[in-house]
Amino acid sequence: MKGDIMAIDFVYEDELKLSKDNYEQQFIKIVEAALQYLKIEDDVELSCIIVDDERIHQINKEYRNIDRSTDVLSFPMLPFSRAEGIGMEQLEELNDCFHPQTGELMLGDIVISKEHVLKQA
Repeated sequence: MKGDIMAIDFVYEDELKLSKDNYEQQFIKIVEAALQYLKIEDDVELSCIIVDDERIHQINKEYRNIDRSTDVLSFPMLPFSRAEGIGMEQLEELNDCFHPQTGELMLGDIVISKEHVLKQA
């Protein structure tokens, strides 16, 4: 990334904590690889929200009308098609996706069910 700045806000809505050092670093590596693959060179902002199965079930029902829990939900700020990808010209047209004070590209929120992660690990 151009400035190597990535603001990831980890939010914990569940009492059971995972080993922060290990999984937060893994999450950061995954995000860095995705940004490199998509050729996004802007400084970015992203939220990772860790919840329990009951909460992700509620969110899944509310936003996707699917009445069950799941492992991960994503709420992107950027409207793009997987087939098209994101070009820097398209990003410049999406001024609302840049944080007005920091200038970081706001990618959105990722909600992760901790219980699903532990089962799948």
